[in-house]
Amino acid sequence: MRLSTFAACAAVFTGVAQAGPLFRRQNAVDPGQIRELAPQLGALPNPDPNLRGDCEGPRQANGEIPRIPCACPPTQDEYIRQLTANIQAGNAVRNPSVRVTFPTGDELQDKRDRITAAIITLQNLRGAGVGCPGVSTTLGVQSRNLDTCGDFSCNGPLPPPQVVQPVGGAPPAPPPQNNNNNNNNNNNNNGGGGGQLTRDEVARLAPDLGFVAGSKPVAGTADCEGPTQPNGVTPRVPCTCPPGREEFINQLFANAQEGRALRNPGVSLSFPLGDSVADKKARITASVITLQNLNGAGQGCPSVSTTLAAQSDALDRGGVANVASNRQNEPQSPNATVNNAEPTTTVTFHTTVTSIVTVTRAAPTGR
Repeated sequence: MRLSTFAACAAVFTGVAQAGPLFRRQNAVDPGQIRELAPQLGALPNPDPNLRGDCEGPRQANGEIPRIPCACPPTQDEYIRQLTANIQAGNAVRNPSVRVTFPTGDELQDKRDRITAAIITLQNLRGAGVGCPGVSTTLGVQSRNLDTCGDFSCNGPLPPPQVVQPVGGAPPAPPPQNNNNNNNNNNNNNGGGGGQLTRDEVARLAPDLGFVAGSKPVAGTADCEGPTQPNGVTPRVPCTCPPGREEFINQLFANAQEGRALRNPGVSLSFPLGDSVADKKARITASVITLQNLNGAGQGCPSVSTTLAAQSDALDRGGVANVASNRQNEPQSPNATVNNAEPTTTVTFHTTVTSIVTVTRAAPTGR
């Protein structure tokens, strides 16, 4: 991916900020004022789950059109939510060593500082240095305009943001799956019926993620509590994790069609339609890969934001994995019964999906 001069400047801003100590919270800025004064990003993420590869970002101040992740920049609501959290904390919540200030004045330096706050927020959306590049926005152009005419735009109001488009136009169609080289993939992905995998099939057979994003926010941070682990520890996960059912199915379907993670093409996956334990475990693996690469290579949601590990181990012990049901929008208790079991007992052991999971089994009778 090409780098512009603006990207280098953004890195300098971050590096300078990292050298300083933590600063006091900036509680005085009203959230409504932040929304009003926040610099416009000038672009919108592309919501098409079938996109292959990168998208073209907005034209930069040096005339270049960079390649960016199609999920960048974030939506306006997500941008404002995280920018507000960072401003109130006085630092990037997901990268605490980076100072954030948001002056509300109309001086040139005030406007520059607000652009810097926006860049820092973008670059640390999902973790320290894990987010969207500054070149996925028009902030570089706005910064140049400040130097030229003292305002974010020198020729009337800024144009409305545009959805970023895939490099080279529309994404290519999925490769044909009915030739001799792909017979095995056909059998895996559609049960050997000779037809192409459908979204309805993926939605019907995809595992339930078992938890709702943002249901347990941690005060003073941008993180949330995930499902409690069997060792008693409740992990902190991004409040945006796991994704909603529709986004999850869209990306899982796109990955299953391609036979790999579209946002991390070196990782292959399959989505068999059969009812064997191996088929069900393959679908869980496909789900984990999809979650871990939602927003780019290795940029997504951790599997501990779901109950997929427990479901995988339940399969090993003769149970069933939860699929989409009326529970898909409710947090799932680690002690939920499997197969309508009678009185239960909880067993903790190691698994290959995460370090430890908890599975509920029927308790022995006569006790």
